[in-house]
Amino acid sequence: MSARVASIPAENGLKKGNRVGILLPNCPQFVIAFWAALMAGGIVV
Repeated sequence: MSARVASIPAENGLKKGNRVGILLPNCPQFVIAFWAALMAGGIVV
């Protein structure tokens, strides 16, 4: 699932090394967003 979600930021201009902020509580969606950002090359802050 994270791989499918990871393609979305990459299609919208996320490049390797870009910082990514995730504003979610501790929930399953946070984990998916976290791994998707990492797989797309982003740095989660």
